[in-house]
Amino acid sequence: MPFKPNQSYSESDAREQRSIDFINGLLRGTRALSELKYGDKGANIDGYIQLLDNDRCLEGKLTVQVKTVSPCNEGKDEYPCPTSLFAYAERTTDVVFLMAVDHSQNVVLWKYISRPLINENQHKADQDTINLHFDNTEKLTKDNVSETIGRWSSLFLRQRNLIIEAEDVKDENEKLRQQLVTIEAPIFTIPKSEVVKIQRFSDAYNGLLDKELSYVKKYCYPGCWKQGIAILEYKETELLYALYSIKYGENSLLIKQLPKDSIRKIRYNMACHSFMENKIKDDIPTLVREKLSDDVKKIFKEPR
Repeated sequence: MPFKPNQSYSESDAREQRSIDFINGLLRGTRALSELKYGDKGANIDGYIQLLDNDRCLEGKLTVQVKTVSPCNEGKDEYPCPTSLFAYAERTTDVVFLMAVDHSQNVVLWKYISRPLINENQHKADQDTINLHFDNTEKLTKDNVSETIGRWSSLFLRQRNLIIEAEDVKDENEKLRQQLVTIEAPIFTIPKSEVVKIQRFSDAYNGLLDKELSYVKKYCYPGCWKQGIAILEYKETELLYALYSIKYGENSLLIKQLPKDSIRKIRYNMACHSFMENKIKDDIPTLVREKLSDDVKKIFKEPR
């Protein structure tokens, strides 16, 4: 008994060629340039349809899988779409179309496998096929070629704009995230060990104003919750900082680092610039006493 070879040209190949020929015939000479291929062995797709604008320049591209409606489904305006096409569309940004040719009606049933359609059928993911129904706006015939191509172009442009807008939103969200990170955790060039010293100075100074010297706080800084500290220069033997009031109900940072030249742009109660020493680094208690002494002197100097 002789071996039996595989068919070089099967019945399904003939159906596929006939369907692709039918689509290509409808689109020939239009603003839709077909690149559908016979016998394409690529998974999920049979080629592309390029959409051209009025100047015949590329406007968009459809990724297409071509099928032939079986005799038992002819005239029903429905087709069992393989779920593998849904999987492909779910994983790509391509605009993916199913085109099922019903030769009994000389019509191409087409469906955009959109994100809403995918989501709507997510519960059918374990099936081999999903039965799709086509309305009158999802049919390509010799009588509505221009209208249908216009509809395809609109779908493509809408999807492209959604992708662009999504990218813009993503960029805006990233900028906002960076701003929030900067607000919530400002960037310090000062080493953490030195930031700890600044925090200790802030604790000591505000602690005395809140307790033992609350009358000083009440007189010098009415309505103040805490004294914030802005560091503008922080070196081994140089310190430039400013103290500012944070009012009750005000959302502001207790400690922040600012550029040196911004001293003229911020509102502060007092500023100190030392070129000879950095007492936050070397002598916090003395610095606290000096600041509180200045506050007390202010009470007695100002007329009541």
